Amino acid sequence: MALAMDPTFVGEDRHERLRHLVDTYETVATSGRSRLVVLTAPSGWGKTRIVRELYGRLASSAKHPYWPPSLDAGEGSWLQARKRVFPAPFEVAADVSIPFLWLGISCQRDQMGRELSALQYAEQQFQSHVGPMATVLAGAGDRWKARLAATGAVAGLFGLPDPVNLAMSWHGVATAGWEVLSGEWQSYRDRHADDRARRVDTHHGSDAAARGAEMAEQIARLSGEDLPVVLVIDDAHWADPGTASFVGKVLNTSGHVLLVATAWPDQLAIQSAEVGTFGHALPHWIDSGRAERHDLARLPDAALVRVIEGAGRGVDSRIVRALSERADGNPNRLQGLMSLRVVRRALAEGGVSLTQEQIDALPAGDHEIVMAIWRDLPEYVREVLALSTLQGSEFNPDWIPAAGELLDLTDAESGLAQAQSPWGWVRSLDAALSAFVEAGLFER
Repeated sequence: MALAMDPTFVGEDRHERLRHLVDTYETVATSGRSRLVVLTAPSGWGKTRIVRELYGRLASSAKHPYWPPSLDAGEGSWLQARKRVFPAPFEVAADVSIPFLWLGISCQRDQMGRELSALQYAEQQFQSHVGPMATVLAGAGDRWKARLAATGAVAGLFGLPDPVNLAMSWHGVATAGWEVLSGEWQSYRDRHADDRARRVDTHHGSDAAARGAEMAEQIARLSGEDLPVVLVIDDAHWADPGTASFVGKVLNTSGHVLLVATAWPDQLAIQSAEVGTFGHALPHWIDSGRAERHDLARLPDAALVRVIEGAGRGVDSRIVRALSERADGNPNRLQGLMSLRVVRRALAEGGVSLTQEQIDALPAGDHEIVMAIWRDLPEYVREVLALSTLQGSEFNPDWIPAAGELLDLTDAESGLAQAQSPWGWVRSLDAALSAFVEAGLFER
C-alpha cells in the first residue's frame, strides 16, 4: 500500500495556528500593515506542515484559480515533501489573474557552518509570475506606475531586466502581453545566468544587508490589497544577514506582506546575543508589535494514532501503540517509522504480518530511524548513493539517474539529458540527497 505523502493534519493547536494565519493574511491584505508570524518547535514537529496547509487554504479560497491546490506535485518521498515551501512548476491559463504572490525560501548552512544566501531562491519564483503581476498592477489605479516600478527594481536586484517599460506599454491591454514579457525575461536569464548568480548573493560582501533591505522595500511597494504577498522563510534560525535585514525592512515598510517563518527555539536562544541574526532581531520585532511568536506543543498520542489509522484500516493495536510511543509526539519521526519496509507491509495488512519480536526491534530515536531506512535499501543502491556523493562536482552522469530513481525523481535520465542547465537539475537531486542526511533528523 502506498502511503500518502502528507499524513492527516492533526493536533488542535496546529489547527488553531492555521486559523490564526488565515486571519492574519486577511488582515494584512486589507490593512496595508505587513506582519511576521514565527512558528517555533524542534525539528520534525510539524511547523512547515502548517505553512503548507496555509498555502492550500489560500489557493483553494482565491477568487481566481491561479495556484495549484497543493505544494506537492504528487511525487517524491516524505523526506522531500516535508520541506517543500513553494509549488512545483505548473501551467495556468493566460487569462487567469494572480490573486496573491507566494514566495518560499529555505535557509541553510554549508558544511563549514556558514549561512547560505536564501533570497536567491525567490528569484526563479518571482520571475515566473512577473507577467501576471504586471497585468494586475496595470489596473491598480493611481499607484500602478509606482508599483510597476517596484517590480522592475526587484528584477534589477535579481539581475533580471527591468520589465516596467514593456509592462507600461501594455497598460489596459489583455493578458496576451505578459506572455511576451515572460519570454523576454526567460531569454535574458538564459544569456546572463552567471551574472544573475553573482547579483542575488545577499550573504557575501559588505552590501548584504543593504541589498536585502532594498529588495524588501520594493516588494512591499508592489504589494497591495489586489496582490498580497506571502513570503515563507523556512528554518529561519539559519537565515543569512541579508535575509534577516530583508525581514526587518519589510516590517518597517508599509505594505501588504505576510511573512511566515519557522525556526528551532534552541537556535533562536543561542542567537539572542548575536547581532545581525534572525534570533537577535526577533524580540525587537515582537516588542514593536510587528511580529509574533507561537511555540508548538508536542503532539499528543491521540493525534498520532489518527495518523497511523489513516494509513491503514483495522491496524493491530500493538502496532498503533508501538509506533505512537516511539514517535514521542514527533510527526516527522512517525513518518520515518511508517516508511520502513516492514511497517509499510504491516499497515497494508492490518498489522498481522508483524511479530512481537519485530515490534520490539523497531527503532526509537531519529538517528536509529534514519539508519534503519538506510539499511532498508538494497546494498547496490547504497553503493550508488555513496559513490554519487563521493564524486561531488566530478560526478559521473551515469550514477545520477540511478540515484534519482531511488529517490522517486521520475524520468531521471531524460531530465539530465534535456535540462537547459544540467547542474541545475543535479542541484535538485542534491537537495533530495541532503534531505536524507539532514542534520535536523538526528538527535542533537
